[in-house]
Amino acid sequence: MAALATTQLKEQYLFAHGVKRLILGRKTHCAPERLGFGFSRFGKPFLAHPATSLQFNMSHSGPFCMLGISAESQIGVDIEIHSHSISYHTIIENYFSPTEIAIWKKTNPANSKKAFYRLWTLKEAVFKCIGSGLLIPLNGITITLTGGRSAIAHADNGLPLPFTLLHGHIHNTASWAVAVRNTSKEPHNVPIH
Repeated sequence: MAALATTQLKEQYLFAHGVKRLILGRKTHCAPERLGFGFSRFGKPFLAHPATSLQFNMSHSGPFCMLGISAESQIGVDIEIHSHSISYHTIIENYFSPTEIAIWKKTNPANSKKAFYRLWTLKEAVFKCIGSGLLIPLNGITITLTGGRSAIAHADNGLPLPFTLLHGHIHNTASWAVAVRNTSKEPHNVPIH
């Protein structure tokens, strides 16, 4: 059974990265096989060839894959399947800020798993957008939901961080989030396809 799971994971990985090459090739007018990738000192991938201001980030979980592309701003994306075996209470206590923990504890127990994944994917997307690994502790940034599909990220000192954040769910099986670093005082208009 483990070999089957490993084969399936390999196929999903190859498919996701193949689609990433096709889309980035189309966006840069470069043959997919000629694309060159590099990694920041913290491991965040970037497009090294051709030279471009295009930024991208990818996440996959089970059968779902998400690719975020931005013309020039840093971007982070995350997608997570809702697992029945994850101990999200432990993750919340160890990696969420005191404000996030307080908000989560007020959540209706019937919605607690969905609320966890909403905050977790937003937090992951922000950290992937920053691209600095875990230099900042996960509980050093607080995510506040603002209604609808948007949210705000705050630093420890309470100041808002310069990100446009969006989140959503795929049925009741997975959650996704996008974080785009704002390069001006105005938030980005982020189309979701």
